[in-house]
Amino acid sequence: MEGLQGKVSGKSPLTGAIRYALKQWDALQTFINDGTVEIDNNIAERAIRPIALGRNDYLFAGSDRGAKQLLAFTH
Repeated sequence: MEGLQGKVSGKSPLTGAIRYALKQWDALQTFINDGTVEIDNNIAERAIRPIALGRNDYLFAGSDRGAKQLLAFTH
């Protein structure tokens, strides 16, 4: 890919893709060589999703009306 990068126009989408691949090369090698590494972080994102969503909802729990509305959405 490094050899091809010099032969392709610097503004082409292919060059952008090559640069991205080269920047991610170490992570790709880790994924390929270690069978326990996940390809993405979806598991972690799903685990913290309730916290992130709740953070916004808790803003409305400061009043009686907001708390009732929050309970209506969660139950």
